[in-house]
Amino acid sequence: MLPSAFARPSSPSSASSAVLWAHDFVAAGDSIDTLLRERAKLLAGAENASVTAPLRGATVGLLGRFRDALRDELEEEGSPLSAGHEASIFSYIDKLSADRARAASQSPAPSEDVPLSAQP
Repeated sequence: MLPSAFARPSSPSSASSAVLWAHDFVAAGDSIDTLLRERAKLLAGAENASVTAPLRGATVGLLGRFRDALRDELEEEGSPLSAGHEASIFSYIDKLSADRARAASQSPAPSEDVPLSAQP
């Protein structure tokens, strides 16, 4: 049985019930987000980095090998893959890597909302 926030409105023709349903749905999502963030903080504090380091190292290595193989495929004559294929696959991983490097160096990231001329 789904929580009430995920159930469909009882009368789809009623605009007010649809608005209430949408409000409850978003509120439930916010609640789940809060719970997951709290859980992540607890797990991050409870686990020792030495326990997860081998898994992280193996995963990064596997992704690196996959990226190299993809680059080989892209450079091959007559490849059906587009030139931007690597960027579309690895852009999020590159962002995570840059965020990790920035956090390690303790330098604050420039805000994306502030124009470059307004940044110090």
